[in-house]
Amino acid sequence: MSDYPRFSLLGNRCFYIVEMEFGIIIDQELVLIRQFEKRVNNFTIQHKFICLFAGKDYFLYDVENNCFFVSDILVDFRIAEGSSSKFFRLANKSIPETLLYNIEKKQEIWRQEKYYSFQVLENNLLLDNQKSKVLRYDFNTGHPLWEYTLPEGKYDTEDMYSKQLYKGEIQRIIGVYEGILWISLDRGNLLGLSVKEGQLIHDLAVPINFAEHFPDKAPRFGANYSQLDESRGVLFGMRLQYYWEINLQNPSQEYFLYNISSTCAETQIDASILEFETWLGDEVVFREIGFGNDPAKIGIFNRQSKQITWTSQELGEEGIFKGINKVELTEDRLYVLSKDSTLHVFER
Repeated sequence: MSDYPRFSLLGNRCFYIVEMEFGIIIDQELVLIRQFEKRVNNFTIQHKFICLFAGKDYFLYDVENNCFFVSDILVDFRIAEGSSSKFFRLANKSIPETLLYNIEKKQEIWRQEKYYSFQVLENNLLLDNQKSKVLRYDFNTGHPLWEYTLPEGKYDTEDMYSKQLYKGEIQRIIGVYEGILWISLDRGNLLGLSVKEGQLIHDLAVPINFAEHFPDKAPRFGANYSQLDESRGVLFGMRLQYYWEINLQNPSQEYFLYNISSTCAETQIDASILEFETWLGDEVVFREIGFGNDPAKIGIFNRQSKQITWTSQELGEEGIFKGINKVELTEDRLYVLSKDSTLHVFER
């Protein structure tokens, strides 16, 4: 399918936007859900809701009930799964305020006269990443519970060329495992904070076998985009010729780095442009990141065997893409959006 700029998955359902159209793909056919009056610039899926930005307005699509919620005062949504109701966060365009709203009851729960960039994790854990600090709020009232601030200067980095000093920042909130909130810093450190009180429990700078792979380098490793696998109790990630994994039962002693250059060479994957894309179970999907529409492949890496088990070049010419924008994986299908705006759908 060509002329296909964006798609996203909810379970095994694939939703798309093309110009002013929003719809779903069924049996490789585009089925229109709504034609907007203005171009749909972006959409995100949160739980069982889809947030769309068309023109200057935000729309919330309830997938289960096949209906839209729209308001001209909204600028953002953060969906949360309540114990008995569905909630979402609204931010007002005209004044800096944040609201929590019960969709089913059409009732405002609370309103704060501040703009928060809230992130809602499981069990209604309400967090705000402010780069130099992370804050937790009470989900039911919006009142602050605790905050953790990065120590002044501890995570600052110096540019190797300009020698300019950059302040360390919190890059992303990864998730929670057994009462520990894991966050990553822009310099690559992984921090574990107590969910209850916000105390620093773990500060992981580099894998314990870092020196074996980089004997002459300063102890710094870019694990920024680590993924949380709650079912196995690990953080893991993949970039270029390296795969890393952390056992969260003993993170300070079981944080290992693996060089996967050999399996890349055996499968004709260019490790110098390999990048993590998505994962499902033990399978990690990666892509080659070339320039523009340069030919690129995708592949599957098995986290248990630490080997590449499949590459798209096995499909022949169909598996060599004109650049790759996005890859998604389900139990039965593989979706690849190439840079020529063509969506490729493969049965597994």
